[in-house]
Amino acid sequence: MVPIEELKHQEKVTITGEVQSEPSVRFFGKKKSRMTVRILIDHLLVTAVFFNRAFLKKQIEVGKQVTITGKWDKHRLTISVQDFRAGALIGKAA
Repeated sequence: MVPIEELKHQEKVTITGEVQSEPSVRFFGKKKSRMTVRILIDHLLVTAVFFNRAFLKKQIEVGKQVTITGKWDKHRLTISVQDFRAGALIGKAA
């Protein structure tokens, strides 16, 4: 796996980290939501942003490992999540 400091801006990435904060959900418009959660990845605190995925809030617990795939924003230290899995990625080649 590539260290997070070496990832390019707007690159699609899959990373594993530890949840550091409770998920925060905001609803807007008709049936739209934005959920954010802070995740510790390689000693760097990153914000994961989920759009219209408020139902995942029950699966995200502080201190647990999660694997997320999405677009990396290097300037804001955020990932716009496209895919989420509870637990660490197993069998991934380095």
